[in-house]
Amino acid sequence: MMLSEASEPAVEVTSGNRVARNVALLSGSLVATSLLTGLWTLFVPRRLGPAGMGLIVIAWSATNIFQALGSLGLRNFMVRELAADWRRTPELVGSAIMLRLATVVPCFALIAIYLRLGHLGAELALVLFLATGVALFTLLCDPLLSALWAIERLEYQAYADVINKALLSVCGIALVLLGFGATALVALMCLAAAVVLGLSFYWSRRYFTIDWQIHPSRLRQLVADSLPYWSYALFSTFYLWIDSAILAVLTNTAIVGWYGGPSKLFGFMMFIPVIVLTAWLPRLVAAFTESPERLRAAARVPTEQIMIFSLPVGVGALLVADPLIRYLYGPAFAGSVPVFAILALAVPATYFNIVAYQILVAAKRQLTWTKAIVIASVANPALNLVLIRVFQARFQNGAIGAALSFTLTEWALMVVGLLVVRQFLQSQTLSRLARSALATLGMAAGVVAAHPLGLIAQIVVGALSFALLALLFRVVAPDKVSESLRRLRSRWPLIKAGRWRAGRRQPVARNR
Repeated sequence: MMLSEASEPAVEVTSGNRVARNVALLSGSLVATSLLTGLWTLFVPRRLGPAGMGLIVIAWSATNIFQALGSLGLRNFMVRELAADWRRTPELVGSAIMLRLATVVPCFALIAIYLRLGHLGAELALVLFLATGVALFTLLCDPLLSALWAIERLEYQAYADVINKALLSVCGIALVLLGFGATALVALMCLAAAVVLGLSFYWSRRYFTIDWQIHPSRLRQLVADSLPYWSYALFSTFYLWIDSAILAVLTNTAIVGWYGGPSKLFGFMMFIPVIVLTAWLPRLVAAFTESPERLRAAARVPTEQIMIFSLPVGVGALLVADPLIRYLYGPAFAGSVPVFAILALAVPATYFNIVAYQILVAAKRQLTWTKAIVIASVANPALNLVLIRVFQARFQNGAIGAALSFTLTEWALMVVGLLVVRQFLQSQTLSRLARSALATLGMAAGVVAAHPLGLIAQIVVGALSFALLALLFRVVAPDKVSESLRRLRSRWPLIKAGRWRAGRRQPVARNR
């Protein structure tokens, strides 16, 4: 069944309400998932120990690599195409699901090869096969959520994140308290992914149907069209997660566990660029369809928002690395402290790299960034093979070598990113970034001064001092803050009564 001409949803092109609403939704889901992740972090790693956490990290690595292999780059491609022409939804979603089902066989083949080369045990083999199940369910869910993303219905992505995290956190804590180990937690990951898949099918029924017919020519065309996106997803995920796989072969699961905790925290610190650019990507695509200059103007806001906060996030994480790791994971994870400190140095570069890629996606130049990622996917494993061995031999902590390899590669990619997207950047952004640097220096002084008072005091002092200095140095213009507060006050009675919906889109009618 297909969507009719009349069923195409109206797209808002001038109002910022939808972007603001989506940012609020994703921020709200982030708060909820962060609280749940915090609970999980306080209970699970201490119970499992570094070796058990190492198994969990290997499962995360395998899941992400398999998802990249099976994704075929369809997520960003579908969002871009459906944002431009919503009528293609049934055929694109159906074809994407069919293609992803076909990727199960190569995933299992990769597991067999990895197990044979690494001479790994039976428990790790079971963890890897369960991770394949997680990847499969997530791959099937992704086309549905991507189609909803294209019409800026990001509340369903928020629901999926919260439900998945709630199952993993609440049930995961219960399992470890009952004495279950890492393998049971990976099985729970598989179950949670299956639940989210079922809910995604239910949510999507309101907006579109799916064309389940197999059209070989359509499938071939979809693979060809999405290949530039797929190559980026495949190589970037390989680049991001290969370090854990190499650690598992060259060291032991405890060292992998030392690397896994900081990696998880580093991923959490990416919430600002992920939220902002998830909400902005459809707008950037629409801006480029008008003109490159329109994209340059539209890209300024999200670029500035992301880069302004990259400095305090990275510097703050570096300064509280020791007390934060010890507070979250306990003394058994002391080897994670230098790992997290090194990863914190990569935050500004990684933030910018995320921005650069999304701008290139909107401008249909993603292949340029893919070439850089391919080079990084060769350089990073080479660095890992050398540095992991060096730090493992000298300090019995190969995880430091993995973190250093990642950080060096991210900064090299940032140099490339500055060169390829410089025409979309504006001088005003550099000026605001310099003022953000001044505010970050003041924040750093406050965090260091608050060290005797403990971790919580350092975080509070850092957040407040940066906020005040950002206003003082006009990183965020006071009139913009006042305007936002006025809007919130005007809308609060309706929000409280549950009657305000910013730019709510009418549901898409389906043909019967």
